[in-house]
Amino acid sequence: MGGKQKEKRDFVKSKWMKLGAFNLWIVFLAVCLYSPGLIGLSPAHENILIAASSITTGVMLTLIFLMVNWYLLAGKKTELIQMGDENLKEKVVEVMRRRTKNKDLDEIGKVTVAQLERTEVVKKNFQKLVKRRFKSGTLSYKKFMGAVEKADYAMLTGYVKMTAKAMVIDEPEYVKFSLEEYQNDVILDDIEEEKKKLYHKSLESMRDILRENEKILLRLDHLMLEIADTDYSEQNVDDAVEEINNLITQLEFYC
Repeated sequence: MGGKQKEKRDFVKSKWMKLGAFNLWIVFLAVCLYSPGLIGLSPAHENILIAASSITTGVMLTLIFLMVNWYLLAGKKTELIQMGDENLKEKVVEVMRRRTKNKDLDEIGKVTVAQLERTEVVKKNFQKLVKRRFKSGTLSYKKFMGAVEKADYAMLTGYVKMTAKAMVIDEPEYVKFSLEEYQNDVILDDIEEEKKKLYHKSLESMRDILRENEKILLRLDHLMLEIADTDYSEQNVDDAVEEINNLITQLEFYC
């Protein structure tokens, strides 16, 4: 529960940061446009065209201000995916496939989708093999299939955590950070450097989850070969299940 609450707080925090940055930009733009020492727009200007342009610009700025603030505060909300949701894997794939504006998120998204597809194949093949070897309903069968289901659940939990992190990252803003364009805007650089570090930390955390998931998939592949080639004793079964559980524990550390 603590992790979910933290993700929600991060999501809300990101929304307020974007809202604050946008409003600061609007104020800065208005000051530049209407300050006498700068552009100097004014509805009372002696030149009719400038006066008309001043009014039109003011109306447009006001509309943009209201629309963006409404969208961020009361508009369409992006719901965080949670364990137990219907069509959970499809939702994870949908979120990760949309993150394509930046090469880092695009790569992470592609690996996530590929791992999910492989997981389904591994589960089906593992079930067929274990059923042939130990017969459905036997203790060994139940132990192996229980371990595989537990691994699948743990991996899926990691993917759900990743979608929350991906949704918090503002892709256009991250692209701006990657190109170091933020050094030329009105926001203090040290604030944006901190945001950049936060994004990098989230990306590395997502990569860690993918690496641990890959270890689990690799171990399941090896285990299928071992089951196919070796006469498994009860002790062999317990050892294999314990190894899978250890990998799951390691994954939970990164989640």
